[in-house]
Amino acid sequence: MPRLPVALLVAMAAMLATHCGGAAAVDPGAAPSQDPAPAPGVRLNGYRAHFVIAWNGARIGDADERITAHGDGRTRFERRERITVRRGQALAHSETDIAIDTGPDLRAHRVDVRQIASGLLRRGSAHRNRHGDWVVHFADESERRIPGDAVPAELVPLLIATADPDRAGVRFDGPVLLPGYGFAVAHLRVEAEGPRTLLAQLSTADGVLQSRLLLTRGGAVARVQTEGGIGARRVDEASARAPFTPPEIVDAASIAVAGAESPGAVVDALVLAGVPPQRARPPRLPGQQVERRGDTWEITLRRGDTCAPIATDPAPAPVPTNADPRLATLAARVAADVGPGSARDQAFALVRATADYLEDDLGTPEGGARDALLLGRGDCTAHAQLFVALAEQRGIATRLVTGYRVDDRRLIRHRWALVAVDGRWIAVDPTYGEAPAAPRLLGLAVHGPRASELALADEIAFAGLAQLSARRAAAPLSDPQCGPSRPRTP
Repeated sequence: MPRLPVALLVAMAAMLATHCGGAAAVDPGAAPSQDPAPAPGVRLNGYRAHFVIAWNGARIGDADERITAHGDGRTRFERRERITVRRGQALAHSETDIAIDTGPDLRAHRVDVRQIASGLLRRGSAHRNRHGDWVVHFADESERRIPGDAVPAELVPLLIATADPDRAGVRFDGPVLLPGYGFAVAHLRVEAEGPRTLLAQLSTADGVLQSRLLLTRGGAVARVQTEGGIGARRVDEASARAPFTPPEIVDAASIAVAGAESPGAVVDALVLAGVPPQRARPPRLPGQQVERRGDTWEITLRRGDTCAPIATDPAPAPVPTNADPRLATLAARVAADVGPGSARDQAFALVRATADYLEDDLGTPEGGARDALLLGRGDCTAHAQLFVALAEQRGIATRLVTGYRVDDRRLIRHRWALVAVDGRWIAVDPTYGEAPAAPRLLGLAVHGPRASELALADEIAFAGLAQLSARRAAAPLSDPQCGPSRPRTP
């Protein structure tokens, strides 16, 4: 099951609340001062804040933030976030530390992130090169360059809080860097929706995630809520440290399906009702057909080798130079067992080998293919990542898919893969060793295996779908009229 990233939500909870934690509020009616205004970073010196984080009303963690200004005008923003949930019977705990160094104008020049998930440590950093662009390193991923106009998302609330208090309408509109999401990049727009309400919209190519911030009469944040059910509120330190019972999130995130499935059926038909009007229809993927009628999706699921085009560049990511040599060894061994078979035979064998190699474990810490290989166990994300890494070692193009899997009378959040072989795309499910995948998969987002892509997919894929109702349809949609989906080359 995909994870529940919450870093941006907590950052947005600081919006305007900084006036209550060390930064003095400005009185619009006061006479203008003759002294030069202190730099934003100096005005925020001493800011402290504590937050409680909840999911669907149940507490899942807390976060602390602070700002320290140095004598030379430099400022350091620090945040620590702690999340604890149950995934099935397994307890999953994670901590994320983010430190952002800025100049007196709050322009960031370095960002460091440290994440621990059930004992697994990952580090990352971003610094500006001589052109002002970001150079990013995260875990064992290859180096990336990101345009320098991207603002660390944690600084956006602080920039807003120190801006003109009389400013109305749009408060921020531009690209943001998300350190807690593997240094993902998205577009953030924050605007006043009402006298005490702000609307924040985080956009990517796959969709939009909305958050609403409700403010007190004094301008502090009273409550924040996203479409995904995650909320945050500012509290005192004692409340942030209070013990709580971690909720179970796998079953809680599932959607009940009315009506039993037919044993051995090669087609499954569903109707999902309550889809928000702004929610885009799922992408066209192998094995799925979706039509929208009002606030419902009419869905037909077939085997993963049913043809359908995919509007995403299928070129595989280059094999990283620091890839674990055991990936190449395992992939070569599987290929040798297949013998002189086709790329399709090799890909399908790698799907089955992944399912055999990894033990199912919902409590496995979030990591990449190397970690899955080392631990020998993992959830659906670990299975999908390991398969993609093995396929890349054999030069086979792949993409990851985030969405739902039909489990008899419920839809559960799931991750699987697409593989391009013999001039067409095929959906495969490495968790269950299905190649092609059974008619159980509804894909909502297509993406790559980087931590940043996974984290954004977890946010965007399920946005606005928490209140859906599902039932089995009387009949499937008519057979799709399409030819083979052909992989595009860069």
